[in-house]
Amino acid sequence: MQKKVNTAVIGLGSMGRIHAEMYTLIPEANLRAVCDSRGNIAKEVASKYGVDYYTDYEDLLEREDIDSVDVVLPHYLHAQVAIDSARAGKHVAVEKPLCTTLEDANDMLKAVKKAGVSDMYCENLCFAPDYAMAKDIVSSGGIGDVYMMRCREATYFPIEELPDFQPPWFLDTEKSGGGALIDMGIHSITYMRYILDRERVLRVYAEMNVDRFTPYSSKKYENVALVTVRFEHGKLGCIDVTQCTPGPGGFSDRVEIYGDGSIFIDYHGSLKVHSREGYGYSRLWCEVDTKGWSYPVSDQERVHGYWHGLRHFMQCILDNKRPMINFSDGQAALEIALAAYKSAATRRPVSLRLNH
Repeated sequence: MQKKVNTAVIGLGSMGRIHAEMYTLIPEANLRAVCDSRGNIAKEVASKYGVDYYTDYEDLLEREDIDSVDVVLPHYLHAQVAIDSARAGKHVAVEKPLCTTLEDANDMLKAVKKAGVSDMYCENLCFAPDYAMAKDIVSSGGIGDVYMMRCREATYFPIEELPDFQPPWFLDTEKSGGGALIDMGIHSITYMRYILDRERVLRVYAEMNVDRFTPYSSKKYENVALVTVRFEHGKLGCIDVTQCTPGPGGFSDRVEIYGDGSIFIDYHGSLKVHSREGYGYSRLWCEVDTKGWSYPVSDQERVHGYWHGLRHFMQCILDNKRPMINFSDGQAALEIALAAYKSAATRRPVSLRLNH
């Protein structure tokens, strides 16, 4: 009989539900419990998969038969729950961003190292098949020495009125850690470091649109960011992120990698549909209006990397190996993002010290 990891998901928002579903599809995983402070939500998801549910994560951590937990909570709650989970002897996965402060990131790393548990930073781009293949091509020397990368993440997000799938904390910059960059651009930061073998970052320069207030925060929320990253050996990274792309199917996620050759990746694939009436298709994590142009993706769980990434976490636990994308990567990505926020505020390049 194949060995399995008994796991639980803490936090059942749109992404937490995806993670819970993935564990029911991964052969090395055995979903045993879910947890959410909203009892009705926890009960609904638990009933769907025939598992136990909790409204207090500390009660779940007392379960000796739970080997690992997956933290998919609001950003500002990641650190404490991850630290408590490690202290309880559980292997820990955490959704992006790792947390909201470098102090918390350092404490999280100390906790998992002291406990000797596996630490997974859930960056799905590194596991999405097309993105993973691009890494293999670069590592094999297929396009020579990379000298520049350009990453783009765009969607439409009306900050004055939240979509049904997004809770208010998301637009509270004290709780989320920021706006479009820490939510969307953090993907690009991590993937860029991954492609470039975690080459040390020297400095970051950023410009942002931060002139809009939200009903949920006393601080301004950026919905446009342009970030330039200078790496140690002269490589350049360019990241642009926006939540102002209008229209149905307005998602746009692309990567360009330049060396002696080049690689172009489109996260949403090549399928494009124009429909006058709409066709009822639901995206993996939220529903979109499919009237007009839309860009459906088949087999999203695997194409977008969620299944592959969480399966890697399960396999690492069984093989007693550290995940290839771990808390150290989350810490480094956070440092770059925070440097970008500082750069935008001061209108000056910001040098980095921790990231190496």
